[in-house]
Amino acid sequence: MRLSALAWGPSGMDAGRERAASALRRLRAAHRAQARPDLGRVHPSWLERALQDESPSVRRLVRDGGPARSEAAAWALALWTERLVGGEPPDPSEPAAILALAGLPPSGLYRLVVLAGIAKVALAGDPRGMLAGRPAWAARGDWFASRLGGALGEGEGRPRAWAARDIEASPRAAARTVAEAGPRRGLASLGLVTLARLLSACDPHRVRWALQHVPYPVAKRLRGLMAASPEVAAGVRDIETLILESARERSAQEQARPSAGPRHQGELHAD
Repeated sequence: MRLSALAWGPSGMDAGRERAASALRRLRAAHRAQARPDLGRVHPSWLERALQDESPSVRRLVRDGGPARSEAAAWALALWTERLVGGEPPDPSEPAAILALAGLPPSGLYRLVVLAGIAKVALAGDPRGMLAGRPAWAARGDWFASRLGGALGEGEGRPRAWAARDIEASPRAAARTVAEAGPRRGLASLGLVTLARLLSACDPHRVRWALQHVPYPVAKRLRGLMAASPEVAAGVRDIETLILESARERSAQEQARPSAGPRHQGELHAD
């Protein structure tokens, strides 16, 4: 909207005309990006999902990858991705939740949501003992407790009480995951809840575009979590934002650290 206003608004001075021309170029680039999905940025599982609803002949045509030999074939090749959406490449100024989906490979996103889960558990004081007996996880928990406590106020008990309630009341599937599939997946489930709540506050078209970057089952899970919490209180959103930003910071630190070798990273993924 702002780009449109700048592009078509009055501009009597040279500087104003240059700003308007720049905005118009950016607006045109945005329209081009939104007109068609960039299949190179779409996770392959979404392409497989799009082909499921097509006829066998269209699926063969797409998978063969050859040129269309008729007008009908050309239309089929053009329309099989109609359920996918285009969009501009991610911008650093966008919400952290959008950047997490669009800017990380699936393994990086998994690492991030596990770290976000550790951050929430640390904020709550680890009421279930999910970090106990795992020195690497406990060290991360100490780091998050210090980071979040400093940002929220060491003497402020309400965020800790909220986090403890949230862990207990998070989708029962998360609780079952902790008991049945191990703490790692339970932490990832908590991190997905954080991500879903923040996505609920983002532009819906941008969310739909960003979700295409992750495996379709993960996107479907996030959509379900978003539907379960369509409106998030501003205070909760602020804490969840801090949790995700802290997880991004910690992930960047660990990736940049020379000691973040296979064994160190394996500790994050091991139950």
